[in-house]
Amino acid sequence: MRLDNLFRLKDDSLALVDYESTYDYEDKIKYLNYIVRTLKRCKVFKDSRQVIRMIVIYTGESLLEQEQMQFIILPLIYKGIEEKQNCIQRCFEMGKRIESREIQTFVFTGLLVFTDKVIRREDSEKIRRWLEMTQVGQIIEEEIQQAVAEVRRQADEEKKEAVQSASKNANYSTAQKMLACGISIDQILQCIDGLTRRELEAMK
Repeated sequence: MRLDNLFRLKDDSLALVDYESTYDYEDKIKYLNYIVRTLKRCKVFKDSRQVIRMIVIYTGESLLEQEQMQFIILPLIYKGIEEKQNCIQRCFEMGKRIESREIQTFVFTGLLVFTDKVIRREDSEKIRRWLEMTQVGQIIEEEIQQAVAEVRRQADEEKKEAVQSASKNANYSTAQKMLACGISIDQILQCIDGLTRRELEAMK
């Protein structure tokens, strides 16, 4: 029943700040309770000039399909063309923060389609350039990932070859010592893998 933060702002207004992880319509009743209790606590019931701001900050989550559509048509709820255009600019700035490229591409493409009659040309070009940059960035990232995978594959192969080479060198050295001790080639072949009879005969 306690709000997260209460501030007295520079303009003398009160700011009630609460943090939520999910949106719940019933929370609005809780916020009203915060406001009433704050009014009582600060004794400002009789001061009709007191401004109170209820600020709810939601942690970042992926937009649901319904929220994506609400984002797209948001500018169209305003009456005047200028207000619609200003909302498009705000939507563009907010949309750039969407982490999912797929969702970001969807909402920006939808924004261009639904606001085609009112969007400023410069705003339309900005959104289109952003979409192109996002696509290019995605291609570059995919190429980088492929390059990293190739480097790792080559490194694994080189490591495997190095281990095999070191193992064979060790077998060569052991075989030479065994030959020097008079051990027969047949006995060496039974004890050491990876060497042929021809290689052992060449060591004599």
